[in-house]
Amino acid sequence: MSAYDRIVRQTFRALVPGHALFITPGAQPATGHDDAGLHVHFPTTNELATAHFGQLWPPLTQPLKYQLISYLAGHEAMHAWEMVRGYRAHPANTLRGLVANILADIRIDHSPVLRTLAHWPLNRDIAYRVLDEPLIPPADLEPAELPHHNALRVLNWGLAMLRCGRLRQSDGTTVQAPTHPLYAQLWPQVLAIMIEARNYNWHTETDLLDRLLDLLRGWTRHQPPPTPADDNSTPDTANTAIVDAEHPDTTEAADAHNPFHWQDEQDQPPDHTDFDQQLHDALSQVPDPRGCTGTHDSQQQEGNSWTPEDAVQEITDSPLREQAEADWEQHQQEAQAEAEQAAQQARRNHPAAALTEDTLAKRELLPAEWFPHQPRAHFHDNVTGDTQLIPPLATQLETVLRPLLTGSARRQRPHTSGSRLDLHHQATRVYVQAAHGGERDPNIWLDHRMGQGRNRLALALVVDCSGSMLSHAPAPAKACHITTAGLLRAIDALGRHADLALAGFTDEVLTIRGFDDTLSTDRAEQLLTLAQSVCGGTAVAPAVAWGLSQLDNHRPGHRDRRMLAILTDAVLGDADRQHTQQRLTAAPGDIITIAIGLGSVDAAELRQLTPNTLILPADRTPQLPGLLQHAIEKQLHA
Repeated sequence: MSAYDRIVRQTFRALVPGHALFITPGAQPATGHDDAGLHVHFPTTNELATAHFGQLWPPLTQPLKYQLISYLAGHEAMHAWEMVRGYRAHPANTLRGLVANILADIRIDHSPVLRTLAHWPLNRDIAYRVLDEPLIPPADLEPAELPHHNALRVLNWGLAMLRCGRLRQSDGTTVQAPTHPLYAQLWPQVLAIMIEARNYNWHTETDLLDRLLDLLRGWTRHQPPPTPADDNSTPDTANTAIVDAEHPDTTEAADAHNPFHWQDEQDQPPDHTDFDQQLHDALSQVPDPRGCTGTHDSQQQEGNSWTPEDAVQEITDSPLREQAEADWEQHQQEAQAEAEQAAQQARRNHPAAALTEDTLAKRELLPAEWFPHQPRAHFHDNVTGDTQLIPPLATQLETVLRPLLTGSARRQRPHTSGSRLDLHHQATRVYVQAAHGGERDPNIWLDHRMGQGRNRLALALVVDCSGSMLSHAPAPAKACHITTAGLLRAIDALGRHADLALAGFTDEVLTIRGFDDTLSTDRAEQLLTLAQSVCGGTAVAPAVAWGLSQLDNHRPGHRDRRMLAILTDAVLGDADRQHTQQRLTAAPGDIITIAIGLGSVDAAELRQLTPNTLILPADRTPQLPGLLQHAIEKQLHA
């Protein structure tokens, strides 16, 4: 996801929920709507933001960048909010369309709908100060000779008053109105129309637009005509502060499939008065348009000493800085929480995840989360040596495990439906009833599942991947790898009647495969090798909790055998050993638990985990089938 993609989606979701959103990265913000949904062009990366905001962007602090991006996102979302409710923009290549954009920007930035966004006033205030105020012409300028230049200034000043609540003179001081008497009559009337635009919805836009244009036309008629030398003068750069280029020119959007083209809106014929044409050309003549609130180094107003850097410094020295930093910190926390929630959802959907409320069982890392734990390449050979021993071992282990699929499986819990009849003690009573019918028929139930079909075997295997497994010679890790790979292949050979869940453990649980997982045996062996190369500390209790959770979530039937096997060198802490013993003691009675000690293991310490143990020297893996068969039979006969 791009750097600012989340902000855009979150804002649109809050203001225009229920609409499909298609984001196209671009330097110039723009919003369109069609039957498919909302189409948004937006600077979603820092590179595009630099192209949009100019060289102002790179030195900004991250909290200020977040404020500006949040403002742009809210501004575009409000355009979308009006569009989905029927608003139709005036054609952008006409004077009415260009001036209507000014009124629309005033209206949407102050819409009550934006109260949905908790920090919108802060976003808007900072954006206005940094992006707009330095572009407003100084309020103490002498009148221009061209009437349309004076009209542009008045429009800019009105926009500045509604956005920033002040005007600035050439020396940076603030005032509340233009200082020259020429503007005194027009200024209050223009400001009043803009205040109406702020306070009302788009249904009043046409009326306000007509009044504003008529006011400007009438005012300029009383100004002296320009001299011939002024006809080719460069237009006042005041236009750059008010042009909203978010509505692309309809001449460039004639394709019926373009969501920014409204086919039912015909282009209005251009106005033919000199003033209208000059004002239209001035508003349209922007060398490098930057969207709703774009800025550019070349757009700094001549004679205006107030710069974007001054605005940033003013914010830094005000309470706005602390508010911006608190807003940014909250955004980071929410983004982190959202990422964690997405990770948890991915974890819950993973077949190897332990779906449980057990806090220890949640100390697990799925394979995709192992990458911060870089495997140690020089340990690889110590783990994967003697792989030629795996196939014959797998065949012998299959022979050992296959008897578990036959015979009477121990129930996880007693069957309680119906009355019970003890045939051993009541044989006479049954005979009398059958021969004479002298008493009421007893309620006799038979468990029709007993003796039918085959058992299923569910084996949860947890493997010690700590550093101590690689620190001896011969390394217990090699025997552990051969044993685990042999069990994987043996279970695979038993077919659909057997399943294996596998995890390694260090300080945390490295989950590899869950029950009913589609992960192949070869891929499981590869992940096992990677897990054994991670190294780390040792905590077997979380792994045991994970294995028991896997068995519990397997939802066994009456003919399922459940088995938990622990492969470790038993280098454990006292607290970890105690917690493991408590968990195994509290495990359901039908689960066969076997702890396999690898290497030079103290049998007494290993038996503190569970009474059913076996010791396998690191260089004696062929002995495993016989030892395992003895341990299983001992457990079944207990």
